[in-house]
This record gives sequence, structure tokens and C-alpha cells, in this order.
Amino acid sequence: MSEVSVNLGGYATLDLTTYAPAYPKFVIVSVSPAEVDVKVGSTFTVTVVVRNDGDVSGTCKVSLIDHEGNVQDSISKTIDPGMQETFTLTGVAPSYITAVPYRIKVEVA
Repeated sequence: MSEVSVNLGGYATLDLTTYAPAYPKFVIVSVSPAEVDVKVGSTFTVTVVVRNDGDVSGTCKVSLIDHEGNVQDSISKTIDPGMQETFTLTGVAPSYITAVPYRIKVEVA
């Protein structure tokens, strides 16, 4: 049983300790290939390696986003601290001849 002392003014004293919660910290280790040359409308794959440099396990979501902001593929995996996982994403090239950037997005799911 805990004891709480009450001062004459009627207030109790409480010791409060705060701490920052632990989070996963996902880091992109590699993206392969860095550049893709494909025929219009063709499918292609990109491999992304992600490491968790945080203190706790977490679910990592990796997405391939096309030049118009649409998510072409997305995969979620749990990664333990100090470990890494490989994500293989599939995309479809535009149906017209162009050179456009695609983005890789990594987030805590």
C-alpha cells in the first residue's frame, strides 16, 4: 500500500516521472535498380531494403508512387530492431513515351 502525505492546505504530493516512448526508425538501405528503362505500358519491379534503427519492432509500409501521385504497389512488414527486410514492388510504366520520376515512400504503418 502506498502512502500519500497531505499538507495542511489539503494538497497531496505526487512524484511524476515522464519518458519518451520508443518508436521504430526505418531507414532505406538500398533501392534497386535506381533507374528503369521499359517499354510503354510494361510492368517493372523495384527492390527496396529497409532497416529498423529504432528501439522497438514496428510495421513498415513501403509504397511505389507514380508520377501522378497514385500508389502502384504497397507492402507492409514487421521489422525488429537492428533487422532489415526486403520489399519487392511492381509498377506499370505510363502508356506514352516519357521519362517520369516514381517515388518510394517508407512509413510506419
